[in-house]
Amino acid sequence: MSEEPVLCLNRISRIYGEKHALEEVSLSVSRGEVLAVIGPSGAGKSTLMRICDMLEEPSSGEVMLFGTPVTKKTRKSLRERVGILFQKTVLFDRSVTDNVGLGLKYHGCSPDEIRRRTAACLKSLGMEEYGCRNARTLSGGEGQRIAFARVLLTGPDLLLLDEPTANLDPLATKMLEDMIRSENAVHNTTIILNTHDQSQGMRLADRVAVLMNGRIVQTGTPDEVFYHPATVEAARFVGFQTLIEGTVLTVAEGCATVKTDAGLIRAPAGFACPGDTVTVALRSEEITVSLSDADIPDLREGVSGTVCSVRKLGPVIEIIADCGVLITALVPARHHIADVFATGTRVRLSWQFSLVHLIPAVVK
Repeated sequence: MSEEPVLCLNRISRIYGEKHALEEVSLSVSRGEVLAVIGPSGAGKSTLMRICDMLEEPSSGEVMLFGTPVTKKTRKSLRERVGILFQKTVLFDRSVTDNVGLGLKYHGCSPDEIRRRTAACLKSLGMEEYGCRNARTLSGGEGQRIAFARVLLTGPDLLLLDEPTANLDPLATKMLEDMIRSENAVHNTTIILNTHDQSQGMRLADRVAVLMNGRIVQTGTPDEVFYHPATVEAARFVGFQTLIEGTVLTVAEGCATVKTDAGLIRAPAGFACPGDTVTVALRSEEITVSLSDADIPDLREGVSGTVCSVRKLGPVIEIIADCGVLITALVPARHHIADVFATGTRVRLSWQFSLVHLIPAVVK
């Protein structure tokens, strides 16, 4: 993956009446990169995608595609190099072959070339048996794969995917994700993926951008975003259930000691200085629950508390303990474990020091 920019957004804003859908968004995407834009519903992800596809103009700011500013004069030629797949599958009452070849028709290809390239595309995707079927008879997953094939056949340099698997079952989602990986690997296609599914962003992306309330609050590798969120709001969105406010007492040898209502908690210091107000963030699956008198492994941090809630969630059990603040742990569902850690039981919650993440009260 080279560093050549395919897309540059410089302080993009989009306002609808009094609603600010996007505010001062700046973003750069390199050639061959897969960027996932994640965020809750209403964060502005679809608006951002429509601006990238030149279906909408920003209220302010500049969009650069392939090194060229997007203007009324350049929009048509630039859009020929961009493909987009929307969340809702759009298929016409024609054969699958006709649906897949529609983009080539708009690009002015001859009927013979359309037939040849469409057949080759369906074969390469293992979907040649679909060609003669009416597209309206396909399942949701099949239809979305056909819509994706239609976009791919035009050979876009930039591929935009707007919640492409939101309405699909797990098997159909996996098949479409495999197509996305293949397109990027084989053709070095630059891909921007909108999704509210954090795990999908982690599976597919080289880099993740977190969009909250119309603003980019963090960009980074999947590990950086999912394990070291920059804000409390981002931490909640990517799955941190335990967030404890505190004040840094001391910092020594890379270790910060934080005073919280649950007691003293040690964490990697990072940015922290004595006196800083911080939030201690812990992923629930990283917390171990033991009986109060059980041996705690060496090199683990922890606090004590009383179980106030036990709930089975499929393969795991959610245990919430009152430790001065509520702390949530997820433990594997084993026989009688709910009885061992029943409501009212005194427990010890422990975790590895390296897995504690501190979030500043104000991003510096």
